[in-house]
Amino acid sequence: MLADIQVPEFELLWDAMLEECGVRELEWVKDIYEKKSSWATAYIRGRFYAGLCTTSWCESLHAKLGRFVERRYYILEFVTNFQRCVDFLRDNEEELDFQSSYGTPILQTQFLKLEKSGAVNFTQEIFSRYRESLKKCVRVTILECIQGEDRCVYVTQKYRRPNSRWTMVHMRRKEEFVCSCVRMESFGLPCVHILAVLVRLDFVSLPKNLVLP
Repeated sequence: MLADIQVPEFELLWDAMLEECGVRELEWVKDIYEKKSSWATAYIRGRFYAGLCTTSWCESLHAKLGRFVERRYYILEFVTNFQRCVDFLRDNEEELDFQSSYGTPILQTQFLKLEKSGAVNFTQEIFSRYRESLKKCVRVTILECIQGEDRCVYVTQKYRRPNSRWTMVHMRRKEEFVCSCVRMESFGLPCVHILAVLVRLDFVSLPKNLVLP
């Protein structure tokens, strides 16, 4: 149920699960379903969370803090080691900022211009995710291109997934790209469908609406 699927498919899978497990009339199951807009990927797609899950930030911070602080510490030891942890996190952040500002990643894909555009516009951590999507865009097939007056609609499909199709709209006047998978709106990164179209159109740099300000 946490899979990256669309709403109709989620509803079909949920109904099949209710039948298979025989839990359709259980109150707690009904309660979970009522709150689906808070946890089901199909319903929260398009909302920007910067890639964070519900508790991932807290869990990450607890793991880092656990390297410096122990339960047996007295208050003085706790404060001293807590400050060490804060200094450690700040140093890491400064190092990452420096690498993003002055480091130059090695280009690895066959789409050098688009990859370089990502290296210029993204931090190194975000750029690594962008590059992975750029590598995977070759698996996307453009099935149809519907020309309109001011826009072009592309129907795309991933390799060997005929039942999973996404629609991508290119608004030519504004030079903007929007995809029905709304990955850009959810994570702030262009999806493989948009990147596949950019490659087809021979773009050498990312359009403005694909780079968060």
